[in-house]
Amino acid sequence: EADPAFADAWGALALQYVMALDGVTNERLDSRAARATAAARRALALDPAQFDARAALALLPAPFRRWG
Repeated sequence: EADPAFADAWGALALQYVMALDGVTNERLDSRAARATAAARRALALDPAQFDARAALALLPAPFRRWG
């Protein structure tokens, strides 16, 4: 709320969302991953070199072969 154009905050939020995915049930994984993706994309729209946002996108679990 204080500064919606602060890319570092959006990147940190995206990374926090990714780190909080551990232990999330499969039913909630997609919606939580979508939050992380949205925050990362917002950060990268503001600063294309934002490191935390790039890391968050790289650390997102891949949906392929997640049959368990």
